[in-house]
Amino acid sequence: MVDRDEKAVDRLVRPTAHAVGHQRGPQRVYCLLHLPQALPQPLPVLLPTQRPQSLDLLLHLRHAETARIVLYPLEFLADAPQVEGSRLGVLVGRRLTHYWLVPVFTGLTVEPSADALKHLGATLASYGSLAMFHVVGVTPEARTVEEAFGGAAPREGIVVEPGDLERTYRSFTPERPEVDVVVFGTPHLSLFELRELAERLRGRRVHPRTRLFLTTNAQVRALARRAGYAEVIEAAGGRILAGPCYYIMTPRLLAELHGFRTIVTDSAKLANIIPASGYAPVFRPTAECVEAAVRGRLDW
Repeated sequence: MVDRDEKAVDRLVRPTAHAVGHQRGPQRVYCLLHLPQALPQPLPVLLPTQRPQSLDLLLHLRHAETARIVLYPLEFLADAPQVEGSRLGVLVGRRLTHYWLVPVFTGLTVEPSADALKHLGATLASYGSLAMFHVVGVTPEARTVEEAFGGAAPREGIVVEPGDLERTYRSFTPERPEVDVVVFGTPHLSLFELRELAERLRGRRVHPRTRLFLTTNAQVRALARRAGYAEVIEAAGGRILAGPCYYIMTPRLLAELHGFRTIVTDSAKLANIIPASGYAPVFRPTAECVEAAVRGRLDW
């Protein structure tokens, strides 16, 4: 049985706090995405121009690019953090394709989970080659908007209207309604994501013509077995794979052997990479991906 006890799950894995301390450090922020608390109309997301004092690793001293972005708040992160982090990353990454930009998100009405930040960072890197980002009040050196900007003033901008994030899903059009394979994990699934998938799959069966793969690491898979999640997922016909993400698992060979073409996933990163292996990806919310696995087809 699935262990529904939150404290029991916490005993299995105690996640590292994603609100990493607020120690002061060198400024390294170039752009700010402000996410207002209400959605009556588009509101500005500002990005400054400055020359940072220092950067980590390969983020060397460079002049910042500039932009101003307007989008709606991240209240949705509380309900579907992994999907919405991916969707926001697609939108921003496609618009700010510059390695030396460091987006800074502010105005969140809820604190994003570790999984939300994980998917956001992976998708920003995949679609925009963005190597780093900040969330005001969450990541170091961004305790406030002022600290993140380092005193620089914003200029220029682009506008993201309400509805633009939803259209990121629509930009992935299925070639046909039948689904060959559904994949979760890229980046690797956390124990909490596996718990959600177990809950959605409990008592159901994957369609005979569709394969369902979930990728994570060996430690998390072991924890999922102890918590009962793996048993539920496998009873539904899913396979939990420990090790690499799907796009590293010789996906072209798998497609040739099994006739895979249409792949459905809630990972925008995977949807961006997998076409190189001959797949037709469809990026959808987690719930829709589960339904596609069970029905063997997509409704939209």
